[in-house]
Amino acid sequence: MEGKMIELEPAVVSKKHIDFLYGCYCSEAVQGNFQPTKTISYERIAESLRLQDEMFKYVFIIVYNGLYVGYAYSYLSRAFNHFEIGVTVMPSMRRIGLGSFAHQVLIAWTLENHKTHRLTAYVSYDNTAERIILERLGFHLEGVMRQAGIIREALHDIAVYGALRSELALMCKT
Repeated sequence: MEGKMIELEPAVVSKKHIDFLYGCYCSEAVQGNFQPTKTISYERIAESLRLQDEMFKYVFIIVYNGLYVGYAYSYLSRAFNHFEIGVTVMPSMRRIGLGSFAHQVLIAWTLENHKTHRLTAYVSYDNTAERIILERLGFHLEGVMRQAGIIREALHDIAVYGALRSELALMCKT
């Protein structure tokens, strides 16, 4: 990735962003083996983007050399008073460091913009690459929710990762 430009672009209500997110959510090619293809309407995506600040739910487009290559999100879980984060990179762009970098930027953004004391990530137990990224960034495996996810009509386990602000402070210098 040396010499390449990567950034997280805040998703806004625009045809370009909504088209990309709709394609991501509804395409098995983008969701890959680890996430079920979602069924969501174009209008629902637009409405979600309009309400981001009110709901403390933020969506970003991962941009690599000017191309949209995935999305990331950070949102406040009001039930547990922490932020949940997640990153999805298109399968053709995986294993070159984009996911790791996107996680770092997302974590730093969340901690810089919100006074949350912890972050949580829910990951398919079989998604070894993302689990390694989270562990390298200071997250701890806090447990496994057995048969909590469904992929292609089959139950699978979800790994729950968590990190406290103090544990992430060195990584993102907040």
